[in-house]
Amino acid sequence: MIRLGSSRLPWAPIVALLSVGIALSPAACPAPAKPVEAPAKPVALNGTVVKKLETSEVPHGSRVQARPGDWLISGPLVRAVVAAESGALLDFTVKDFRLDALDELSSVVVLGAMPALLRPTGVVAEGVDGRAELRVERVSTDGRLRVTDRIAPAAGGLVLSTKVTNVTKDPVRVRIGDRLRWYGRLPFAPHQGYVESAKRAAVDFLARPGARMSYALFADTGQLDVDFRVSLRGPTEQLAVGPEREVLAGQSVEQRRHFVVTPGGLDAVARLAWAARGVRLGRARGKVDLHESWGLVEAYDATGGLVSVVEPTADGSFELALPPASYRLELRSPGGTDVQQAKVAAGEAAEVSFIAPAPASVAYRVTDANGDLLPARLNFSGIAPTTDPVLGPPHLAAGAGNASYAWTGEGRVALPSGRYRVTVSHGIEYTLDEQEVEVSRSEGVVLRSTLKRAFELPGVVGCDFHVHAEPSGDSDVPLEDRVQSLLSEGVGFAVATDHNHVTDYSPAVRALSSSRRLETGIGVELTTRDWGHFNAWPYPNGVELPPIPDLAPRELFQAVRQAAPGVVIQVNHPRMGPDIGYFDQAKLDPRALTAEREGASFDFDTVEVYNGFELPNPAEVEKNLSDWFALLEANKRVVAVGNSDSHQLSAQWVGYPRTMVTVPDGAESFAVRVATALRAGHATVSNGPVVELAVEGKGLGELVAAKGDRVHARAVVHAAPWVDVTGVDFVVNGAIAEHADLSGPGAVERDLTVSRDSWVVAIARGNAPLPILFGIRALPFGMTNPVYVDHDGDGEFRKASQ
Repeated sequence: MIRLGSSRLPWAPIVALLSVGIALSPAACPAPAKPVEAPAKPVALNGTVVKKLETSEVPHGSRVQARPGDWLISGPLVRAVVAAESGALLDFTVKDFRLDALDELSSVVVLGAMPALLRPTGVVAEGVDGRAELRVERVSTDGRLRVTDRIAPAAGGLVLSTKVTNVTKDPVRVRIGDRLRWYGRLPFAPHQGYVESAKRAAVDFLARPGARMSYALFADTGQLDVDFRVSLRGPTEQLAVGPEREVLAGQSVEQRRHFVVTPGGLDAVARLAWAARGVRLGRARGKVDLHESWGLVEAYDATGGLVSVVEPTADGSFELALPPASYRLELRSPGGTDVQQAKVAAGEAAEVSFIAPAPASVAYRVTDANGDLLPARLNFSGIAPTTDPVLGPPHLAAGAGNASYAWTGEGRVALPSGRYRVTVSHGIEYTLDEQEVEVSRSEGVVLRSTLKRAFELPGVVGCDFHVHAEPSGDSDVPLEDRVQSLLSEGVGFAVATDHNHVTDYSPAVRALSSSRRLETGIGVELTTRDWGHFNAWPYPNGVELPPIPDLAPRELFQAVRQAAPGVVIQVNHPRMGPDIGYFDQAKLDPRALTAEREGASFDFDTVEVYNGFELPNPAEVEKNLSDWFALLEANKRVVAVGNSDSHQLSAQWVGYPRTMVTVPDGAESFAVRVATALRAGHATVSNGPVVELAVEGKGLGELVAAKGDRVHARAVVHAAPWVDVTGVDFVVNGAIAEHADLSGPGAVERDLTVSRDSWVVAIARGNAPLPILFGIRALPFGMTNPVYVDHDGDGEFRKASQ
């Protein structure tokens, strides 16, 4: 089985961690000293400018972290922003900051095995050698080192220079380099390919390829030793350093690096990097008839390491710039692969003649029990010796990895000849259909599939309150393709939550003119620099966002509520490391409702106890549950939600998990009615099993008047036949009070002991992995929000004085 997001695939579906902050987190070192004030006038020399940003000059973009007082560096082709407090590079682009995909680059000095803790002491604009540059002065917190960074614009990018001076009487050994964090795709290095797991390697350059713009970092001379670091969400950062060098007492060493950016993909930025390192390149070029809408040409070295990738142009032409060597060139296309050998010489072009295999075809029609066309997701798994097909990049609904989103219910899929198992699905409320097909170029196959509703809950709508698309900057999914995926997965209500960008799906919904109903909400993911991520919806379209990087949560939440009355504020992935979990960043104590960090706030409505990146990690969900239970025990009525946080269309399945909300009828907009029901707690969380809970006949979010120390609870578990259900836990005040074994969906009743005002939650689990989440091993899980019990008879649940 081909792993979606393997090093062979340039369309990596794993999204790099959206971390924000300075090079050393607040927990790791003392707060920086106030930098030395710089001259008020900008420095401008020969087309290069370094100046402080005024409020009116702060650039805009979903990824931009600049704030007033930061430094703007401009060259003939590039623009960058450096943080005034830390000297970290925050934003970097080819003039248009809306394309910015950088999170942060900070120089590091490694002593032994660990980066030294450095404290900024001054940031100054200067004119040196006929160009403007920025000088950042720092000292190590142990007093051993004085560090001077210089950042200057150059052709195609920035020149980064770090000088380390030993101010002690003893020699020290140091390595100089950079800590690099960026959004979206997997990091790439020649001969290593796309790196998705933790490893260490010596590389010629480190790249972040993008669809519209790409970056690369490399040393002036020699290779960089790169430590590739990962988290639950995939790659988080890369620590790239040069060779270890001895610095004698009172002496200095210096190292230069280059950070370049260019429009285009990997081949474009690789050309820049190779040329700047003095490598005289050759070319491999040709033209191929692709038959379908996508294709790739990949170059592999003698050891099988991926060196570079290019997408053919619309007419099938391609050209790869490569260092002189012998390569295995591989064409990947809907019909399969073709392999050619090429010897590339400096300054010359090697002609390559590919033959794109003609694809086979599966024509499909998916209907419901009434015979009406039904949107669906089709997954194709190869039956040995056939491998899993790659139907296209993970951001296009027609083909994303091994999935195709049949949002109209009928169509055709092009794929290599072979034998496949096709899994047809429409979300958690419908059956699955699995069929085996064998296709060839001469004989196509017709696939007819009927999916039946496995259970129906009147008034209950499957919702995903955390979804990304192109406006995020770390997602390439077009808005219409995102809507197609939501329709296919049976999501009834979705909120667009792109990073620091207010997005509205409704124009894309109207453009598709689907016969199936999809309600949407306008929203935004408030992506802060070092506090975490928060969703806000419904947010009025056209209303300006507050200055997110400038505000702590207390002020940020107030500003959002003022701008959007009735907004739901959601804490996303509250403990997700290393630095995007709000509860960790603020050092929250949910049981005491306190926070160590000034500016924190508990003024949020919902908390994401289950995030799609946590599907294969139930232990992470249990941590979130523990925090949520603590909030409830502290009498903080925050509502639990589950969302996909999907950035792609393969290996990040939208609607898994989802929040099932009981939405009342009314005159208000659908989004307002969902928000009202959600705040009231009329919601459950599910990746497959859906749990209903009643206590003494009262439902979720309601208050029960207890007549003694015992209350009667009834849980009903609904699940499609493909969802394993083995048991239900009744949780009272954070502890499991009763457990009931199950052998499938059904009802369970128990009498529960309550000795005080209490809250009751039901949780259903299963032991067999969900077969619908290809590439992810996830166990069935469903949970309710609380039913509240008034034990003392005062008509309330735990007065504030309790």
